[in-house]
Amino acid sequence: MREHVIATWGRWDGSRVRHEAAKLSCSNAAQITEVAEQPAGLVVVERLQTHIQLEQLLILPAYQRKGIGRVLIVDLAQEAQARSIPVCLRLLAVNPARSFYEKLGFRVTASTPERFFMALPGS
Repeated sequence: MREHVIATWGRWDGSRVRHEAAKLSCSNAAQITEVAEQPAGLVVVERLQTHIQLEQLLILPAYQRKGIGRVLIVDLAQEAQARSIPVCLRLLAVNPARSFYEKLGFRVTASTPERFFMALPGS
């Protein structure tokens, strides 16, 4: 994410990022994703009454482009569909992951110069 943060805000504050990452990873909403009992990434999901909020989906480089993120999103989509609510997320406008989410059915619902807000309908 470093390159995306720098492209968006012009600088990287490693101390702040480490602090926020530590806080986020200790959240009850955080889950380590494993492949063959090895850490492969982190997913942070807030389950609300009105929607499922995907806060973070981080897959380690060695595990990217292997379908892991897709499986995690499909699972969330099935959960949301069963509850008839959308899955929502936000990402930096410079992040190429937008096309990944669009291939899975997400659509941009709002945007700012810095971010895209996306949703996948739940019904």
